[in-house]
Amino acid sequence: MNSGINQPNPNPEVVRLVDSMLNQLRMKPDTGLAMVKQTLSRQPELVRLVLIERLAKHYSTSNPEYLRKIETQIKLLKQAPRNLAILEAVRDDEMGRFATVKDGNTLSEVEVSGDVTEEELVPGCRVVLPKMAGAIVGTRGLSPACPAAEFERVLSDGRLLMKIGTEHLVLGRGGELTSEEVIQKLKPGDLLEYETAINCALRIAQKSVKTAQYINEPPDVDWKDVGGMEEIKETIEREVLGPILYAKTYNFYGVKPPRGILFEGAPGVGKTMMIKAMGTSLLTALKLPKDAPVLFQVKGSSLSSPYFGESAANVRALGAAARDAAKEFGLSIILLDDFEYNGGLHRGTNDLSTTGDSKLTAALISEMEGLNTNGRIVWAATANRVDLVDSALLRAGRFTKKISVPRPGPEGCMKILGVHLQDKPIAIGNTIDELAEKVVQQVFTYNDENLLLRLNYYDGGEQEEIFPPRIVSGAMLAEAVRCAGLHAIRRDLSENLQKPSGITFDDMMAALDEQFGATIHAIQPSNAHLHYLDLPASRRVVDVEHVWKNRHEIMA
Repeated sequence: MNSGINQPNPNPEVVRLVDSMLNQLRMKPDTGLAMVKQTLSRQPELVRLVLIERLAKHYSTSNPEYLRKIETQIKLLKQAPRNLAILEAVRDDEMGRFATVKDGNTLSEVEVSGDVTEEELVPGCRVVLPKMAGAIVGTRGLSPACPAAEFERVLSDGRLLMKIGTEHLVLGRGGELTSEEVIQKLKPGDLLEYETAINCALRIAQKSVKTAQYINEPPDVDWKDVGGMEEIKETIEREVLGPILYAKTYNFYGVKPPRGILFEGAPGVGKTMMIKAMGTSLLTALKLPKDAPVLFQVKGSSLSSPYFGESAANVRALGAAARDAAKEFGLSIILLDDFEYNGGLHRGTNDLSTTGDSKLTAALISEMEGLNTNGRIVWAATANRVDLVDSALLRAGRFTKKISVPRPGPEGCMKILGVHLQDKPIAIGNTIDELAEKVVQQVFTYNDENLLLRLNYYDGGEQEEIFPPRIVSGAMLAEAVRCAGLHAIRRDLSENLQKPSGITFDDMMAALDEQFGATIHAIQPSNAHLHYLDLPASRRVVDVEHVWKNRHEIMA
């Protein structure tokens, strides 16, 4: 293999450096190539030429497969290191073709190589510049990921007026938006991706990409799956279903459906289930198919993005998807789960939000107020701690209706257990109702055997005792039924029973013991107020005695 380069006269330091690089290649033939390239980018031209010559000479007898790799790397090494910049504009004059490019914060004018065609030089595209000479030698197309803004209109000078939340910006046109045909198809509200380096709109945002993070599915819960909560069900049917079923009557009194509904309560009490059941009721009321994909469930912080403008663009993409669903099915439900932590919509330190948080909040408010279509688009949110939600979202006219979902009482627990036990095998001698009643009776017994925690307060040395009703939830009861089934399976397998014995009262209590222990395990004086025990906020806990845990360790 001949490199075609005359052997330079290197000094000892260059020889030492090249020998070190060759040793890397010998020890790690694959990863060594990347290490050599990275080291070489910081070395002078002489080192590069010596290495190329040594590689050509040393590996000329290597195995064919590795030889091909070396030949490829030698070709790359012969090329000067390059930068990527963003093309802003191109001009032609008697001296040749020149382009204005943005490299980081530097704006410069460079010559364009004759190998680059005019069709490739679209404003906003990435161009290749050798480090040693200012000239465009190639293009790499548009940036694959850009923030997005909402299109409003075309200005008289041809630039585009855009909107992010409540702020406006003016962008030039590049990429596919240089075409007048594409521009004429734009409608107000369309999302356009833009290159921040040169403030240039590039292309129409693909909805399939922007909305991929949202779960668009039919509601899979009915009211019969939600145990208890009769008053809350009636409130939802009166204030959400009513304006749709009895629109004339509601309009006569000027009563509009709420734009948004916020369900607040401890984790696991059934807030999300209620929203899904509400969706099923709406589908039934509107005589729509129950498998209509109208539920847009946004989890966690999926609205938030570290890139400027992207968070607001996500909110608009969510609104656009909801509008499309409402147009097709006459209904869409936007479910914002864990609202206080969703996309930074919470208050910051001392009730002050960051700039990014406030812009996201403004975008959500703007989208909510533009999506009120006679109650056919419903914004619903769940929150464990409403005190963290920005008050601008909670005022009347936005999340107007606030529904507090309490922990289930004895009757509610009976109904929840009845729902989850209905398709499970029950031990002979018990019915579902009898088993549920015995379990609930035990859970709601206030005695020493049921005592979970003893809290000591700072002021006055007062104590408070925590029993299971203070931590029980629908999710806990559902998980207890599942774990009780596992207890029954282990018993049947260990005893080699030919016929399953079914879930017993002892199975249920053993499963609940596990749930109680797991729930209170992490409660300490420093975090007791964060575990939804309904403790007085003004009182400081100085000691937590884990009575339940200590009792079970002694029994074990």
